[in-house]
Amino acid sequence: SGVLHQSKLYKISESLSTFAFYSLPAVIDSYTFSNIFLANFMKQ
Repeated sequence: SGVLHQSKLYKISESLSTFAFYSLPAVIDSYTFSNIFLANFMKQ
C-alpha cells in the first residue's frame, strides 16, 4: 500500500509539473503585459 501511495503521489506531481511547464509562458506573458500596461499608464 505504501508503494501504491508513492506512485500516486509521483503521478500527481508529474502532472502538476507538466501543467506548470505549459502554463508558465502564459503567466509570464500576462505578467509582462501588465507591467507594460502599468508603465504606459504611469506615463500619461
